[in-house]
Amino acid sequence: MPNLACIALLALGSPVDDPPSVPPQWLSSARPKVIARVVTVAPSLTELLYGLGLYDRVVAVSRYDDYPAGVEKLPRVGGFLDPNVEAIVGLRPDLVLAVPNQGNRPALDRLARLGVPVYVVPGNTFADVFVAIRVVGALFPGEGAKAAVRLEAELVAELRRIEEARVGRSGPKVAVVYGYEPLILAGPGSFADTMLEVLGAQNLVQTGSAYPQYSAEALVRGAPEVILDATEAHGVGAAPWARFTDLPAVRAGRVHAVPLGSLLRPGPRLLEGLRLLERLLYSAGSKSISK
Repeated sequence: MPNLACIALLALGSPVDDPPSVPPQWLSSARPKVIARVVTVAPSLTELLYGLGLYDRVVAVSRYDDYPAGVEKLPRVGGFLDPNVEAIVGLRPDLVLAVPNQGNRPALDRLARLGVPVYVVPGNTFADVFVAIRVVGALFPGEGAKAAVRLEAELVAELRRIEEARVGRSGPKVAVVYGYEPLILAGPGSFADTMLEVLGAQNLVQTGSAYPQYSAEALVRGAPEVILDATEAHGVGAAPWARFTDLPAVRAGRVHAVPLGSLLRPGPRLLEGLRLLERLLYSAGSKSISK
């Protein structure tokens, strides 16, 4: 039977149709027969298991995990780039779930050589979210696989709603800011860039890398109509925007704090991030952090 969600995705013609940034990959020859104990070394994968109703299998997470509620009670086994091999082995996991990056590969390879089942799932792009849902769900026949189909269908339905809502409306020019010193913005190919594309908004940064360093002068020349501050400096006046009086976003009071978890993590909270951005980009009277 064809996956109806996949058919819907193809009909959607959106970035979710793109191939994954990297293919899913087993690093170990060992394959778990029963998965009762899972260690995740990326927050997006913890959130994915939660979204699939499998959070009760998670026995340890990375130091950066902050969702769902209660995750702070779980043991921490290092970070996204530096998982702690000894701590992970000591937990006797049936499965370690990770996303690929150059920093963590030596530790993951070592785990695999020690006989720990390690599965690497793409976790960088919009399309990776859907690939991860399918392949992780498939590791848990029955409840996990069924939950994956439901979750994917929910995401597709919301994307269709957003696609229909954006017809006929002109989206603003947006700067997504990840850092102040230096000034780091979302560039083409970044997760936030795709979020803006889906919502019909224009990313200020049209060329270059996914996370370019920007000058204040270039920001002023770009004249963003909305600034999304993703640095998590959420206090009023915490961001240095008051001095940028020439920016349309500052003059209009359209500088908004956005939580990193929903905006930056390619996971099931994708919908939360899209709804948040849609409200900030198209609703009048959104709360601003600018002075």
